[in-house]
Amino acid sequence: MCNIVRLAGVAVALTLSSFAGAPASAANIVFVSAVSGNDGTCTGSTTSPCRTLGVALSKAFSGDVIQLETGGNYFGSTITNMSITIYSPHGAGIFGGESPCLNINVRATDVVTLDGIQCVPAQGNNGIVFNTGEKLRIRNSSIHGAGGALCGVLFQPNSGAELFIEHSIISENGTSNGGGGVCVAPRAKAVVSGVIDRLTSQNNRYSLRANGNTNLLVQNSIFSNNFVALSATGAASILRISNDSIYKNNVGLQSLTGGQLISVGDNVLVANTTNGAFTSTEAKQ
Repeated sequence: MCNIVRLAGVAVALTLSSFAGAPASAANIVFVSAVSGNDGTCTGSTTSPCRTLGVALSKAFSGDVIQLETGGNYFGSTITNMSITIYSPHGAGIFGGESPCLNINVRATDVVTLDGIQCVPAQGNNGIVFNTGEKLRIRNSSIHGAGGALCGVLFQPNSGAELFIEHSIISENGTSNGGGGVCVAPRAKAVVSGVIDRLTSQNNRYSLRANGNTNLLVQNSIFSNNFVALSATGAASILRISNDSIYKNNVGLQSLTGGQLISVGDNVLVANTTNGAFTSTEAKQ
């Protein structure tokens, strides 16, 4: 298992340097540098970058891009009342300190995009917590190190919201029951939908745990060396699974109280201590 962790770290570096392309467009870019930034005097320009993410957020407007220029500790922050993209062309890290990497409390029509970041929360914290907003997009990123019953990504909106995770690595999250890599738990009868594509998930308690009104497509992904790979709880919790490798987990598939794990085909479900079973199948069109 230790070897898998080390390989995942190498894969993150390669992924972020090779695939994290620049954002398509931006009304304004606020630059942040853990090396040369100064929170006391920064304007957010390339010649006057901020030091920490929190100060950069205070200078940004809805629709802006915050660009993390170098690796380092940008400290945990809370995003409120804005659509924002946090982007790093070099795989810069956001370390949670005494808080999660990011708490997201935005408006019902806001979209938060995280591109090319590394999130390492402090012990006793989740990694990325989504409480309110329209959409969360995570791509080309790495999230690891949430302990206990905590999660790398805790997606718990109180109204309908969408989750998209693409080309990312989520590992070593959750050491006790309830914790894991991606935990989807909508509140107040909210409905969650979205797509998880090209995720590598390793060494988590639960790799992907869905509770409540959830409808996700999980495709082209690898789930390995987790305690439980894919878990759905409740009849309204639906995971559609396509072209995924579910290999060498303690439990491959787990359906609780009617949770739906639907195979859309081309999956590999082998060599788990307990493979589990898909609850039904759907044909590709």
